Amino acid sequence: NESGAAATTTSSMKMEIEAITKALEWIKLTRPTTTHAVFLTDSQSALKKIECGFMRMEWMTAIRPTAISSITWIFCPGHAGVKGNERADKLAGNATVNGTLRLDKQEVLKALSEHLRNAEDTAAEDQQAIKRMIELGVRKGEGRGRQLVGKDRRVHNQVLTGTVSLDTLHSKTHEPSEFLRVTGSNFEEQVDQLVSIFRQAGFVVEKFTRLPYLCEGDLRHSFYVLTDALFVLKAAEETTAS
Repeated sequence: NESGAAATTTSSMKMEIEAITKALEWIKLTRPTTTHAVFLTDSQSALKKIECGFMRMEWMTAIRPTAISSITWIFCPGHAGVKGNERADKLAGNATVNGTLRLDKQEVLKALSEHLRNAEDTAAEDQQAIKRMIELGVRKGEGRGRQLVGKDRRVHNQVLTGTVSLDTLHSKTHEPSEFLRVTGSNFEEQVDQLVSIFRQAGFVVEKFTRLPYLCEGDLRHSFYVLTDALFVLKAAEETTAS
């Protein structure tokens, strides 16, 4: 929503709810035949509420006239270079309030209580992030020690903590320098082709396994089933020697 600040006393959670409401109302008015919606949010608190079955009445009111049958909720890390998230954050920071706000006592107490709960959730998330950094062996100040700035530093920090954004993935993904000419009408035939290619490159296959996995879907399908193959290779000379 690019209309500026909210017209009443608000909180981060209230604006998360308002954003979802506005998006669903927009779908109702402009894309009523939509069957699947995808929401990205940087609010762990909002996702936790939704996981517990939290659904606002205004959401259901907006959904009923549409063809929406499923909604996918995706966590989007804040301040991680995700364009849409950065745009929303900039709009929130630049928003101005026109007129005078009435500070209702009950509303202020409710907002304060919600702020404290969100602060507890944020503290828990920070602890989880610190725990993950310890598990990954990331040393304090490692990002600063690299003397990286801007996007390079952000990408480095994302890689260290395992929270790489889609924007970073796209920026770091390049076309392959070489294409393997693999033919075959099924998985088994393609594996045979790869084994031959590895042999020509001086490797033999010790073991391999098939790795089917579920991939995030889109507006047409909730998910896709894709197949990867994992190979354990060994240099041909070492095999001969043994």
